Amino acid sequence: MGWISDLFGKKKSKDRAHDRLKLVLMHDRSAISPEVMRMLQDEIVQVITKYMEVDTSSITCELGKEEDVAALSVSVPVKGMKRGSKVMAERAERERNGV
Repeated sequence: MGWISDLFGKKKSKDRAHDRLKLVLMHDRSAISPEVMRMLQDEIVQVITKYMEVDTSSITCELGKEEDVAALSVSVPVKGMKRGSKVMAERAERERNGV
């Protein structure tokens, strides 16, 4: 029955707290501070926004565990693709500004 409640998002608060604690422990074990995670997320978004229009208010970045390996999961809602000429124009602008 637990997988059914997970599927439909009806987790109890103790389960959500347990999940958050596991995430905090995962961060500690992988030696990635919250500041580094935020910097990593910002850099990933910078690269993606060169080619796509994204909803920056809904981005999530999590470090999880799959078997014996830590896995970084990033969800970036894409509004649309930038056309080649727009990508090239923005790249030229960044180069002119030394970014």
